Amino acid sequence: MTLASENSSARKINIRSASPKPKRQTQAERRELTQTKVLESACRIFGSKGYADTSLKDIAEDLGLTITPIYHYFGNKQSLFLAVTEAMELEFSKQIEGISFKAGKVNLIEIWDILIEMTQQPNFARIVLSDAPIILGRERWEDTSVVQAVSKIFRDQLSLFFENDNVDSLLSENDIVLLQRMLMGCFTEAALMLAANPHYDSRPLILKILAIIDGAK
Repeated sequence: MTLASENSSARKINIRSASPKPKRQTQAERRELTQTKVLESACRIFGSKGYADTSLKDIAEDLGLTITPIYHYFGNKQSLFLAVTEAMELEFSKQIEGISFKAGKVNLIEIWDILIEMTQQPNFARIVLSDAPIILGRERWEDTSVVQAVSKIFRDQLSLFFENDNVDSLLSENDIVLLQRMLMGCFTEAALMLAANPHYDSRPLILKILAIIDGAK
């Protein structure tokens, strides 16, 4: 071997030895990564097969894991389903909270567009709207992040609708709660229909309805 080739080999060795070693994950990072992967897999499988036809074994096999880590992090199938549902609800509510306001007035068509976007996610309608009320109970729906976000907007817009009148003097608390539930019921049924009919363009109808509401003020 010549001196030049020896120097070249030495440089290559030095370059390889100087390259940084991959940073080892901490136990907390590994735990968080595993939990995220379990949630992502559970979301896909619950969404495609439904709660009743999904087992923890299905999710474990999808991830190449044993069932033990799933039990360790989530307890049981229903607790895992709750975690998946809450994650999807939180994503929806964050989008609602992020909508733009003009002079305190919310752009209602923007809310509708968010609803359309969420129904186009293949797992949202089945998990959040179909299975969750049955598996987790309808009573929890009132305390979810979605309902809390929508309720805040609804109460704010109700005050603007009546303008200078005091809403509390016109409507009782039960009146307001009933109207909120009617609104959420309409949104839920609409979301289920949109999910079942992804090619239907509902925007023209909603714009007409909003124009009628604006004209009635």
